[in-house]
Amino acid sequence: MAAATNGASKSSPPPPPPPVDWFRDTPLRYLGYANELGESFRPLIHKSVVHASYGVAIAYVLADTSSKAQATAKRFDASASSAGGAVVSVKAKRIRIASSAADTLIWYDD
Repeated sequence: MAAATNGASKSSPPPPPPPVDWFRDTPLRYLGYANELGESFRPLIHKSVVHASYGVAIAYVLADTSSKAQATAKRFDASASSAGGAVVSVKAKRIRIASSAADTLIWYDD
C-alpha cells in the first residue's frame, strides 16, 4: 500500500554538510604517521631525517590538539551565550577545553 500524503509534498532543503576537520578528514592526517615512515627507512637514511620525521609527527599532533581545544572553546562560548545570561564558570570552561585536548592527545575520537 502506498503511504498517504497530506496535500502537496514539501521538500525541505538538505542539511548543510558537517564542517571539514582538516586534521582528520583530509590527507593531512598522514603527517601524524611521518615518524613511522622515518623509522621504516632508518637503515637507509641519515639519522637527522628520522629525527625530522618525529618533529613532523609531533607538530601534527600539537596542531590537531590546538585546533580541537579552540573548537571546544568556541562551542562552549556559543552554548554559554545561548543560556540566556546564566553565569558560566571559567573553571568549567577550562576543564572542558583540557578534556578535549587530552582526548586528542591520546587519540581518542568521539
